[in-house]
Amino acid sequence: MHRILATGLLVLFAMSSSASNLLRLGRSEQPSELTDRAEAVLRVAYLRLGITPRFEPYPLRRSLALAAKGELDGDTMRVAELADEIPSLVRVAVPVVSLSVVAYGHGGCPNQISWAQLLAKRLVHERGVLVLERRTRQVDVLNSAGNDDALRMVSEGLADYAVGVGVELDAARERHPRYRLCRVSMPVEQVPLYHYLHERHRGLAARLTGVLEDMQRKGELAISPAP
Repeated sequence: MHRILATGLLVLFAMSSSASNLLRLGRSEQPSELTDRAEAVLRVAYLRLGITPRFEPYPLRRSLALAAKGELDGDTMRVAELADEIPSLVRVAVPVVSLSVVAYGHGGCPNQISWAQLLAKRLVHERGVLVLERRTRQVDVLNSAGNDDALRMVSEGLADYAVGVGVELDAARERHPRYRLCRVSMPVEQVPLYHYLHERHRGLAARLTGVLEDMQRKGELAISPAP
């Protein structure tokens, strides 16, 4: 009997320990090569701390709201400015990936285009992508359900340019070869993205920063993918 009780207590302890080491992190519910890259980096980093992250897909805005309220332990990747705007979220100091913002148009594209030039045009981008919403908030833009929809709008003449994350907008373009579109050769902007944790994990954020710094020194972080 005592042996059974002891075994039961060990099982409960193991379950409790496993649950305490499980970290619930929000990520985009849309297929995203960039998010997959960030997730892969974080899995390695957390594993070195003996922690198992579970990445849960949500709409981008919903993921951020849940992390800010503490219903999730954190969010996979966001822009640096977020730390100044949502005090309940702690930014891990080392970027996990960087994104290239690119633009697709029709009727001939320049080699390079600035945000100032783009903001004078009719723009469309995927709803919920924070970096794009911040860059375009002073003008009226069309919001699309995804990158495929954004390119369709440009193809149909509803917008002059679609802007988006390079690897994702490029992949959408490959899915629609019939669209008569051109790509601005140079990226509009390069933006580093950071992992965020809820403030109750402030100590963990510091430990994770140390792991990521070590990975960075060893060349294990590729935060600037080719545009």
